[in-house]
Amino acid sequence: MSYIEFEQIPGSIRKPGIYGEYNLKLASNNLPANLQKVMLMGQKTSSGTKNSGQVFQVFSDEEAKNYFGAGSMLHLMARAAIKANPYINLFCIALDDASQGVAAQGSLELSGTASSNGFLRIWIANFLTEIAIQKNDSAADVINNLKTELDKKSYLPVSYSTNSGTITFTAKNKGKLGNEITIEAEVTVSSITKTVTAMSNGDVDPDIDNTLTAISGTGYTILVCPYNNSTALSKIKEHLDFVSGPLEQRPATAYVGFRNATMSDVITISTSLNNGRIVAGYLRKTKSLPYELGAAIASVKASVEDPAKPLNNLEIKGIGVPKMEDRLTRQEQEVLLWNGVTPIEIVDETPRIVRMVTTYVSADAALLDITTICTLDYTRKAITERLRTRYGRSKLSSKTPPMIKSDIYAVLKMLENLEILENVDENKDRIIVQRNSQDANRVDCAIPADVVNGLHIIANRIDLIL
Repeated sequence: MSYIEFEQIPGSIRKPGIYGEYNLKLASNNLPANLQKVMLMGQKTSSGTKNSGQVFQVFSDEEAKNYFGAGSMLHLMARAAIKANPYINLFCIALDDASQGVAAQGSLELSGTASSNGFLRIWIANFLTEIAIQKNDSAADVINNLKTELDKKSYLPVSYSTNSGTITFTAKNKGKLGNEITIEAEVTVSSITKTVTAMSNGDVDPDIDNTLTAISGTGYTILVCPYNNSTALSKIKEHLDFVSGPLEQRPATAYVGFRNATMSDVITISTSLNNGRIVAGYLRKTKSLPYELGAAIASVKASVEDPAKPLNNLEIKGIGVPKMEDRLTRQEQEVLLWNGVTPIEIVDETPRIVRMVTTYVSADAALLDITTICTLDYTRKAITERLRTRYGRSKLSSKTPPMIKSDIYAVLKMLENLEILENVDENKDRIIVQRNSQDANRVDCAIPADVVNGLHIIANRIDLIL
């Protein structure tokens, strides 16, 4: 005889009547949604209306500008993420500049007088500004006209001041990443000469410890770190291992961008991390800032809810295309992929992900592709939610383990139908559910998860027949 358990109707009542309660445990047999939540961390400016250290959801470029300051690191990260994926579920947490931070500076100096009409074109990071030069314009005239045009672009990552024929740029946020803001100029009037001084001397990034503590209890799935140095990324690694572990079960992956580092430097950082939850994207000499690149790559990842689906060849919208001579060769891409770096290639003048690999470089290659850990995370989520719903307040008897095993098998079959797992029946005997020998209130489960792999390579041999 089956035992019927009631949650609300006590067995001790004596008043006659017909009583009914609702059991919702069996209501849903579906898999959980796999909504991706992106968390951006980055510096704000004093003009931002939101305080640092608090999480805010952001829906637009304009909101990010108001919240964190126009042209701030976090504003530009949000701008890049939204451009790459307009439907992104985006959250942001701001940091203040380090108290000992130093802002990078650079300049453009012009000299001479225009002997003809022409143009001045200047790229500040990935933002192009173009002004006309009229015959007889002095260098100071051109610089003043440039300032007038720049004043219309509050989103620039620099502030500026003019002095005669020179305009001096200062990074809006203090720290080393200000040195990565490129300044390039082109003057089409031969009688006016230019001297560009690259952005430099930016130093001291803020400590991210408090920020990671603030977000450790939130439910994001994707984290973007703007700082691409070993110190910051080691802290990201430790944070991910904590929140994604078996006790916390708030799994996440992290993304970081590189543009100005050498391949050797990027590989050194990647291999030192050796982590299956961190993606290091590399697009050499793009004008976009590294934190814009990281945010855009993460945004593209968030657009794909199927955890097992590869991200090969996906376009990264809004990111600057490097010059032809700076683009990664096929051999360089292979070297990067073998060393835990995700290369970005240019196809038809569009940046595209070659293959999204993690920094995991152990010989077993178990967590090479980001899809592997994401598939495992989703499998755990699906099983956990089913068992929590069915057995959250259950008694433990000899009947319980077989029921749990049946529910686990059902979830695995649903995952197989969606091509997230495979060979479930072949591995059915490896599902083990047993009572713990030391704790009378505990059940231990072993669950095989044969993840569906991505199709990355098709090798063809074409046989000539005459």
